[in-house]
Amino acid sequence: MQLRPNLQVTISVDTEHFDHAVSKVLVYEKLGNEEEQLLETYDSEDNRILSEDNGLVTYESFTASYTFEVKQHLKVEIYSNSKDIEDTVTFTPVEALKSTGNFKRKWLVVNIEEEKVCMDILHLDMKLNDFTPPPLGCCRSSVTLHLVASCKTPGEDTYTTSYRSHHFSTRDVGEDDILKLAPMDISISSLCNGDIEREIQWTIRSTRGIVYSTVYASVSKLLEERIMRFEGTSTSTIEWNGSIEKKHSFLEYVQAGTEIQFMCSIDCTKSNIVHYQKDSLHFSDEKTESPYLKALKAIGSILEPYDSDQMIPAFLFGAMCPSGRVEHCFPISLVHDIEELHGIETVGDHLRRALDLVEMSGPTCFSPTINHAIERVNTELENDKVVYHIVLILTDGEPTDFTQTINAINAAAKLPISIIICGLGNNNFDKLHILDGDVDLSALKSEEGEECERDCVQFVCLRDYMSEDGEYLMGDLAHCVLAEVPRQFNEWFHKHNIALPHHD
Repeated sequence: MQLRPNLQVTISVDTEHFDHAVSKVLVYEKLGNEEEQLLETYDSEDNRILSEDNGLVTYESFTASYTFEVKQHLKVEIYSNSKDIEDTVTFTPVEALKSTGNFKRKWLVVNIEEEKVCMDILHLDMKLNDFTPPPLGCCRSSVTLHLVASCKTPGEDTYTTSYRSHHFSTRDVGEDDILKLAPMDISISSLCNGDIEREIQWTIRSTRGIVYSTVYASVSKLLEERIMRFEGTSTSTIEWNGSIEKKHSFLEYVQAGTEIQFMCSIDCTKSNIVHYQKDSLHFSDEKTESPYLKALKAIGSILEPYDSDQMIPAFLFGAMCPSGRVEHCFPISLVHDIEELHGIETVGDHLRRALDLVEMSGPTCFSPTINHAIERVNTELENDKVVYHIVLILTDGEPTDFTQTINAINAAAKLPISIIICGLGNNNFDKLHILDGDVDLSALKSEEGEECERDCVQFVCLRDYMSEDGEYLMGDLAHCVLAEVPRQFNEWFHKHNIALPHHD
């Protein structure tokens, strides 16, 4: 399970904006369809004002959990001495995170920062020179050993084990009395809670826990001094060769300006039934939105704020288009060179219009959509632009081009792409479960036998998110399909050592 990051939020209020003196400031949080919750209260007499400059009052910061997969809003209410609400401002954390500098709206100034969690990796090579093996017991020709790191508890003389290497053996000692250990990649957060100045006890000990030699060195010290002396029943000179690889968090990339592009492709095959029949998955009227529209908006509305221009590439597949051909990745606008539409509501409006103009056909094919996303990403990468793409495929059935879809997923896994497949209706979705790498990533080998590089697909079935009274739980659906995106995002960015972008 991924740890949910915390945000440090600092608000400032321009009190001169109001006719009456500000007596109280209330901050609320709303997640999805849940009731809003009071997060913080600032009273004019509670001494929690950090500064006051020409009427701009800055209050002590508060902590809020960040959620990617759920709509999250913060609301600030201002009360006057007359105890009336003077005004209200509502915003999303991502709006503030993506702002260059402080986020400003009306009389409110907001600064949001992620509580830092160290994701850095210590790459460590270690060589023991003049290694004196520990004494061997009766009938033993070698001893199996480990390098163990134990971090000192602040303010105490106790140490807690935080790392243990793969085992090595006294048999590995060369004729020159040099013992080389296998390269180690160690999480600095796990090793020393992110504090590279914190003292660490490094020991060589047997698999039975017997300590043969010890040295004390922080990460900073071993990177600086490089050569030290192990002392104990087994002695040697240690030669360290280490480096720290900086790893950024999902929110650091977002705050630095990394864009997330939402792209959708919607099934218009015959099995959905024509949209004007009430049993169609595309049926909508003045009172009811179709399951396709509900799923599209539930997911798309959460992703919209991460794209600065909110232009959404939107396609349909499996339909006979006005051109007279069955298309498997055609713009919902029904205009060949207009792939992007502004905002999720506009996409929904064009889908309704398109359903009146196309003829549902088939077969169900996913690979053209995925391959088109790959083409878009490759074009951006050729222009030195890194945008993470989230491709949503809404469908009522399994793909007939299953092998081609697996090949396309293999190619997409090498690129900044996540694929979400949402199954609607009551058809069999067994093959779609296979495409979800959570189940078995080895099942996604390409035709050439190439292993899939990473899990970049999430499959969910809409019928699993239905209440007892038959209503779709769209908030729960969005939560499920989007929960893995930050992890998938980080996996790709870290694997390819992508630096933080710079604001213009």
